[in-house]
Amino acid sequence: VPGSVLIAHAVQVEIKNKSECKLASLGYFEFKHVEKPMEVFAVINDGLPKPAKNSIKGKVKEINSPNKKLILIAALVIACVASLLFYKYSLANNAKELLAKDMTQNRVAYEWYTKAKYRLTPENKEDVDSCILFLQKAITADSSFALAYAELSRAYSIKNYFIDPKGGYGEKAFVEAEKALYLNPNLAEGYYARAYSTWTFENKFPHEKVIREYKKAISLNPYIDEPYHQLAVVYLHVGLMDKAFEENKKAIEVNPDNSFSVLDLVSSHYFTWKKTDLEECIEGFKKTPVHILSPFRITQWVSALISLGRLNEAETMLSEKIKKDSSNLFFNSIYAVLLAKKGDKLGALKIIQSCEQKELNKGHQHHAVYYLAQAYALLGEKEKPSPN
Repeated sequence: VPGSVLIAHAVQVEIKNKSECKLASLGYFEFKHVEKPMEVFAVINDGLPKPAKNSIKGKVKEINSPNKKLILIAALVIACVASLLFYKYSLANNAKELLAKDMTQNRVAYEWYTKAKYRLTPENKEDVDSCILFLQKAITADSSFALAYAELSRAYSIKNYFIDPKGGYGEKAFVEAEKALYLNPNLAEGYYARAYSTWTFENKFPHEKVIREYKKAISLNPYIDEPYHQLAVVYLHVGLMDKAFEENKKAIEVNPDNSFSVLDLVSSHYFTWKKTDLEECIEGFKKTPVHILSPFRITQWVSALISLGRLNEAETMLSEKIKKDSSNLFFNSIYAVLLAKKGDKLGALKIIQSCEQKELNKGHQHHAVYYLAQAYALLGEKEKPSPN
């Protein structure tokens, strides 16, 4: 090319680190008598122009190197993975910074708090009781530890809602949440704990109020998963299924190990009552670890089978569960639905009457009330299950 200085890749390797040589790649070209394509560079120091690719003539032909394309694709993949990892790393760092800001400096309080934090689930009564004790010890060690009060509130709420609805733990949960917010008015966990303690049968499930509180918690700290998860639970109960799916997915994005959020995502399919969603719900439960499938979740599984007409499967599963826990309200209430579906009116009414003798207006029992109402509807009865 007249007026230009062109060099091959081999020469570029030798001089690329010399500051006095400015180079620009023109791409890959095939040369006669050369087996592999070669990258060509132009020297673009002052006064030397960079020629257009199509101006290079003679014994060369420009090509689109497959290797070059593969390298570009690989580079893009690496860039995407790096961006994702950086995003996750940033989320983790931001979450750690916010947590550190609210964490106690008292070593004893910190140790008791961490012992409780990672074992608090609704599934094990002994674990919940241990967490309550550990958090009380953390607060004794540091009475200004707002996070510990918030976590103690959550422990009391779980005890009230899932384990002992008559023990007065709902009021204790609310009091501890208020203490947390008194100590730190901008504590996201405090707003979350207060919302969680408020959304109960006794308080008539104030949906709008707790939605505001969960959103407030998220605005203060978008890096904790449970406010998203519990917001999804509220949305699910008021029929806003799309929002429930969305918030559960956010919770899982923040914390992929939140097994209960994953489980609620499975349950969300149950509540749409669509055939394909019911089938997806059943498949999701099959893949769920047995130790986190509570009686309530088992009844959703059975109910989905009943709705799909798979009565033999439903009866086999339910009979096995009732043998192990014959007094369980959830198992018996869905059993009434199964008997009603099969046309056994006397059997269904007997089960319903037995269930109605139990406490129906506490904790999670409203789902059992729903099953009893469903059984009545299948029987064509006008009566409704009346809580004690």
